[in-house]
Amino acid sequence: MRLQHYVYDQFPVWARPTNPILRYLLQRAQRRRQGMARWLFRLIGIGIVVWMVAISYRAYQGNQNFGVSDQGESALFSVLYLPLLLIQFFTFTAALVLTSNMVSQEQQAGTWEAVKITSHGAEMVIRARWAAVFYQLRWLLAFLIIPRVVFVGQMLVDLTDYQGYHLDLYITGITPEVSLEVAILLLAGLMTAALLLPLVLLGLNASIGLLLSTVFKARGTTIVAQTVILVLEVLIVIGSLSGGWDVLDAEPITQLTSNADMTQKLVSLVLLGTTGDQGLRFMNLETYFQAWTDVDYGILTGVLMLGAMLLLALVTNGLLWWSARRASRPLRG
Repeated sequence: MRLQHYVYDQFPVWARPTNPILRYLLQRAQRRRQGMARWLFRLIGIGIVVWMVAISYRAYQGNQNFGVSDQGESALFSVLYLPLLLIQFFTFTAALVLTSNMVSQEQQAGTWEAVKITSHGAEMVIRARWAAVFYQLRWLLAFLIIPRVVFVGQMLVDLTDYQGYHLDLYITGITPEVSLEVAILLLAGLMTAALLLPLVLLGLNASIGLLLSTVFKARGTTIVAQTVILVLEVLIVIGSLSGGWDVLDAEPITQLTSNADMTQKLVSLVLLGTTGDQGLRFMNLETYFQAWTDVDYGILTGVLMLGAMLLLALVTNGLLWWSARRASRPLRG
């Protein structure tokens, strides 16, 4: 219990489970679903996940993997890659949908005006609603994060191959030349980005949804805006996946004769790792090491992903501030 309180104390006040506003939002969300409906929804969700894993496993047995190659991926990685991609996008979509009607819901409940007249009331509700999304989607986040932790563990185990000289072999002759110590730090950066990017993208979509809730009053208009944003996100994801996979899966001869310059290839890898699959493909160590040798400055992919992640976090905070400012306007009601 003491450890739990210590962990909660690291959160902002509006993100702690003990915060009355956050507790109210979570309890109201639970009341909307009766106990039986909530369990039925969970069972359906688990069934869909099991079905996706089973389909992916059958594809793996038939040597028809989606999105992975034959670069030493484990059976677990090959089977889980596609289901994790789909669950990620569903989770980000849910974050957008859950927050897009926040203001209108409070108005219908008759609580919005009372919130606005209190000091920083609108800002606290906006931020608490953003934090509530992480609690509401915690099981989906567990589905995303736990396999990534397992993959990180597998990467660390794979580093011990070749009598512990696995990393040394792949930094020989690459551009730029780096020391073993720097290579370890850059690899750690990739692991960190791959673990945290799903959380950052979830927060970004939740903040976009909150901004929509302060811009549009009509439910129909909100649905149209949601659809437009989701279509754009689908196009970004498909483009990022396609470009990154083309670089990773190209034959060595094709890599040498390709018209695409190394800068374009590096950008494709960074986009794959951030807006594509959030670093999932790079969590196969052999694939990531191959990117180091095939693409100049490919070893910097992880640190560039970290930079992109920090930028997205800043954008998220800016959207939350903007949403709170719009929600606090006297004419908004």
